[in-house]
Amino acid sequence: MLVEHDVLTEVSRLTALPEEDRFVLADQIAWKLGPEWEAHHSLCGEARLPVVHHLRTRMLFAVIPGGSYFMGMTEEEELAAINIIGGDRLRTAPMVAWYAAAARPVHRVTVRPFLCAIRHVPWSVAAMLKPGINEDYKGSVMVPAKDTWMFRELFDGARLLSESEWEWMAREGGRESGLSAIVRRDPNATYGIRLDQGPAGVENRWGIEQLQSDAGEWVADSWHPDFTEAPEEGQAWDPEDRAGVKRGAHTGWQADQEAITMHCAFREQAPDGVIAGVRLARDLP
Repeated sequence: MLVEHDVLTEVSRLTALPEEDRFVLADQIAWKLGPEWEAHHSLCGEARLPVVHHLRTRMLFAVIPGGSYFMGMTEEEELAAINIIGGDRLRTAPMVAWYAAAARPVHRVTVRPFLCAIRHVPWSVAAMLKPGINEDYKGSVMVPAKDTWMFRELFDGARLLSESEWEWMAREGGRESGLSAIVRRDPNATYGIRLDQGPAGVENRWGIEQLQSDAGEWVADSWHPDFTEAPEEGQAWDPEDRAGVKRGAHTGWQADQEAITMHCAFREQAPDGVIAGVRLARDLP
């Protein structure tokens, strides 16, 4: 039995698909991708997304459905973030407002279905490109933006996510802001805020892990100070050979206000020398 791939054009259509058909869909996608790929034996996350396996790297990729959503931080989300973070509002409000301004104007974006790595590239995979890299990096690879280009050589079609793809995935199709689900006040915590779960293994409802990592992760877009004239499709905005934007939360906070990094719309410029994780994506065949 064949499953029509247009079920991937909307989240609701994929989640309405019986689980046995989701395995069939993974089989079909892997077959079209070629002999380096195979369907994985399990589904991903609470949403039970299909998964394909890249054999040479042993990396798992969730099949992310497409759709439309509002990208950026709304005024309501900004106010909610200030209330959740709490603490000294005279410090919290300006910091949240600073990052909210970089994520505006809020705009509607349509994202095509794509494959998204469940975890960051590990050092064992990076060693395929640069022997001895395991002596430089431990666990998941952390690299400066200028080195992100080399990961495109891991397999045909390998690339970084675009900003709009990343936020769509992090928001689970526009469902979450990201902050309220994982942050809570705790008078016994070092800075008054505690994550509900440890950052390294947290997965969202779509089964994507490491959205809260030590140093965030690179996306393909060039840096723009805000979303004025941002594209309405899901492609990267003026991509270059090196990443220009860092997404995702970082840990090791020095103040309550840094919890804003947990918001799905949080974005930072990529200055020279800063390192971050690498999450790979691929277009669907």
